[in-house]
Amino acid sequence: MTGENVKQKIEDGDDYSLEPVPESERRSWLSLSFSLAGNATALIYLQFGALMAMTYGVANAVGALVYATIIGGILGYALSIVAAKTGLGSNLIARSAGFGFRGVALYSLAVGSTSTMYFSLEGIIMANSFHSFLPQIPLWLIVILMVIGMVLLNWFGIRVLEKFQKWSIVVYAVLLLIAIFISINMFFNNSPNWIQYMPENMPLTAFGLFSCIGIINGIVGILVLNVADFARFIKKEELKIGSLSLGVVVQLWWYLIAGLIGIWFGINYSETNPGIYFVAILGIWGVLFVFLTQLRINVNNLYIGSLSIANFFAVIFSLKPGRVFWIVVMSAIGTLIMISGVVEHLEAITHLIGVFMMPIMILIVTDIYIVRKLLKLGSEDLEYRPSHLRNWNPVGIFSVITSGAISLLMSYGVLGSFWKPLSSVIACILAFTLYVMLSVLTKGKFNYPKNVEITDEEVKHI
Repeated sequence: MTGENVKQKIEDGDDYSLEPVPESERRSWLSLSFSLAGNATALIYLQFGALMAMTYGVANAVGALVYATIIGGILGYALSIVAAKTGLGSNLIARSAGFGFRGVALYSLAVGSTSTMYFSLEGIIMANSFHSFLPQIPLWLIVILMVIGMVLLNWFGIRVLEKFQKWSIVVYAVLLLIAIFISINMFFNNSPNWIQYMPENMPLTAFGLFSCIGIINGIVGILVLNVADFARFIKKEELKIGSLSLGVVVQLWWYLIAGLIGIWFGINYSETNPGIYFVAILGIWGVLFVFLTQLRINVNNLYIGSLSIANFFAVIFSLKPGRVFWIVVMSAIGTLIMISGVVEHLEAITHLIGVFMMPIMILIVTDIYIVRKLLKLGSEDLEYRPSHLRNWNPVGIFSVITSGAISLLMSYGVLGSFWKPLSSVIACILAFTLYVMLSVLTKGKFNYPKNVEITDEEVKHI
């Protein structure tokens, strides 16, 4: 999920994914903030709010949104500072902070899988909007045609798409305000008391709150890591204000504001999918609204996912058929997920994502701020060059896999229903505890670069 300037670098074949961003390529914090804010047009943020509220009640949903805003803001700011200081993106940071040169393939696999799932989740919103407007066309056919279009855009038309959608956030804001105005007039005299909404047989308890936190954790982990990929372009003289804007302020919209809007729409229309109720409100303009807001974000999901999957197979299996091949593979998998109806189980999917992405993000922040800075176990400099890195960091890999595996059993109720809503939170606690303990036991051995002669020669990725 990259902004216009970042995407331009990608198209020029140099997005600094394998090296620090030089000072000459740094950007104004304000322009980066607008680019990152453009991602807020993704309608899945509204869907998350509605899903939590209609399943567990508004009070529990709002509690989870506040949690996400605070936790996402703290961790987003922490990673933004690191990315802006070093010029490193999340993948290069993960190499040094917890995984190792080859071990970072685990990170790539997690990001690739998560991007594929969100490609499907956000894609089905688009497909449902077209289907609700033209119900005579089968949903499966709409999905296939839509995916083919996004694949072609990813290959040939990203630059045109970026120019076309440069002002998409303005269109988003205008059409959203129109939809809100129409809905207020529609429900002025008979609007349900949405603030106090609570489903039957769902009391206000910790169970409901932690269930909502489990849902929202499925997006917090990946978004915090994405913030770092923008923050690496912040000018060093704008380090603090840029990190505050990207790491904290933008996330107010992602979680709290968009979530509350989604709750209001969802309860008033008894529908969690924005692709359906915006068409009901705006007609053909609703289809356009969904198209504009979802297209760029999903083309970028496809780009990031295919790149991450390609990195995983290149590092682990030395398999390098090219990113185009992985675009096709990821698109095919995403199409099957949408057509099969798996995306209808949104709560289960987001719980699963949160169980793995949150521990990865927590581990990276823990490595940098606790293990290296506080405990002084390892070099404070983040080494990214393959020739100077250990291939594997068993401490980080073991911590993530163990915490994820135990929490996965919890999320499926294998260890009892009590632990199910707590699974992603416990995954974070386990990852943090295991990583700190094992780092102390190994005296930070795996946080030091290999003992090699430092040279200025650039070392290229596999």
